[in-house]
Amino acid sequence: MKIDKNVEPLVRKALAAAVKRDPDLLATALRAFPNDDAIRRGSELAIAVAGLVAIDIHSGRPTDSELRTLAQEIADSEAWAGFSADDVYTFLATMFAGRPVAEVLTPEKVSVLIFLVPATLLSAFRREDENWWDHLDRAEAAIEREQQ
Repeated sequence: MKIDKNVEPLVRKALAAAVKRDPDLLATALRAFPNDDAIRRGSELAIAVAGLVAIDIHSGRPTDSELRTLAQEIADSEAWAGFSADDVYTFLATMFAGRPVAEVLTPEKVSVLIFLVPATLLSAFRREDENWWDHLDRAEAAIEREQQ
């Protein structure tokens, strides 16, 4: 995947808002995407990051049981966002099935989960000596390497 250098900073701001657990800041970050194409490209990047980090955490594609456990952990740690473990599991399972998450969740849920899930994974599963944005940098570098 070629990362769009105009959209990446918008994704980073949305992820930062989710890491900070600030719903108002997240809403502002989501409104900053200028058009549907930018939203699509930003969503693709965020989903790619979430998938890559989840695969890294589990040393391979997560099993259904691992996805359920991960979903519960995300729902518990991000209770401020109001998503159930079932919502998060549906997002993760659909993402790993390669299907559009908008087919199974409401647009309101999708617009937040697309950034909440990778933000949580980047923050919770980073190296001890790094910040979440360093983890994001590593994930983005790996995503770009996959396309070479």
